Amino acid sequence: MSQIPVTEVCIIDLKAPYDLKDPSTPEGAIWASSISTLKKCPGFRDIYTSSVVEDRSKARMFLNWDSKADHLSFYDTPHFPAFRAQLLSLCAVPPIPIHVLFHPAQPKTLQAPVTEVVMAYFPPRHHDGAKGEVGIYMAGIRDEGGGGRWRG
Repeated sequence: MSQIPVTEVCIIDLKAPYDLKDPSTPEGAIWASSISTLKKCPGFRDIYTSSVVEDRSKARMFLNWDSKADHLSFYDTPHFPAFRAQLLSLCAVPPIPIHVLFHPAQPKTLQAPVTEVVMAYFPPRHHDGAKGEVGIYMAGIRDEGGGGRWRG
C-alpha cells in the first residue's frame, strides 16, 4: 500500500505574543528545540511555522509527513513527552492538530513570505450542495488574487 503525504496543521494560541523566530529568547529556544526534535522523526518531511501577522499571540505550524501513520507513530516515540511538554509551556490551551490532504501535496504556497490561510468548518446539517457553493466562492477569491472581497 502506498503512503499518502499529509500535512498536519496546528493552530496554536500562545500565552503571550512571543518572538518565536528569535532563538536567543527563552520562547524562541523552545520553539527551535521543538522543530529540531520533529526533524529527527521517521516520516517527517518539513515544517512551515509562523506567528499570525495580525495577532502575535497566535501561531501556526504546517508539518508535512510521509503519511498520517508516520505522524501518529511520533506519539509513541521517546521524544514525544519532552516535545509535548516544551510546546505546551508556550500554549494558552493545547493545540488541536488536524490533517489535510493538499492538492498538490505540500503546496509551495506555504513557502511564500506571507500566506493567507482560510479554514472553514461546516456543521453536519450543511448538505454537500452548500459546501460546493462555498468552494465556488473561495475559488473566486483565489482567482481575484486576494481577500478584498472578505472586507466588503
